[in-house]
Amino acid sequence: MNGKLLKNKLEAKKPCVGSWVTFTDPTITEILCGAGYDFLVIDTEHAPLGVETVQLHLLATKGEDTVPIVRVLWSDLVYLKQVLDIGAPGVMIPMVHNKEEAEKAISFCLYPPEGIRGFGPRRAAGYDRRIPEYIEKANEEVLIILQIEHFETVENLEEILKVKGLSAIFIGPWDLSGSLGLLGEINHPRVRKYVDIIIEKANNANIPVGIAASSKAEDVVGWFKKGVEFVTAGTDYGLLSQACDSSVVSIKQLL
Repeated sequence: MNGKLLKNKLEAKKPCVGSWVTFTDPTITEILCGAGYDFLVIDTEHAPLGVETVQLHLLATKGEDTVPIVRVLWSDLVYLKQVLDIGAPGVMIPMVHNKEEAEKAISFCLYPPEGIRGFGPRRAAGYDRRIPEYIEKANEEVLIILQIEHFETVENLEEILKVKGLSAIFIGPWDLSGSLGLLGEINHPRVRKYVDIIIEKANNANIPVGIAASSKAEDVVGWFKKGVEFVTAGTDYGLLSQACDSSVVSIKQLL
């Protein structure tokens, strides 16, 4: 597992830049790793990625310094266990609203006595070649990131941030805007106010906080200046569509 690599960077307050993986072909992950991202979020919540496909994306990161994080469908014991067993060093769990939900989600990712994860690490333990070493380090090294994406969650955030085993939180600005009746207006003052509150509370609790942003350098750097420690700078499909649009426009202008 290389989850410790990203954990160390976040603990050292080093800005970490990532992107989203939504395509099924693991070639995209290999390409993104080559670009030098600190982490990639393999998205099974909104993209058509089954567990077999996720494993191929994880394989594509082998030998790279880019840390893969799997955003799961939901806080589900069975699915989280599968994702960790195929070698995901970290998981992102959406729509966590309170301390009880946070404790339950984290328990699904940890072996007893800290959690209730069932044992069968398969690829994560080198196909039985590193079981003792894996058992010793699994709970310590796994990255558990909870998504904060509803305005009501902010009221419970101090308690969530105290839950043992939490590695970081991640702000979902789009769903946050929707919870405020402002879907898509992620730069609305009310949305920005809640985002600022989340960042402040996370910083005060010394818990790393991340956010989804565009691929524009000024946007990403702006979030780091606000106290965010890790940022997804665009998506695989967004980067592709932007490059295609820019190329075609440039060619047609020259013609």
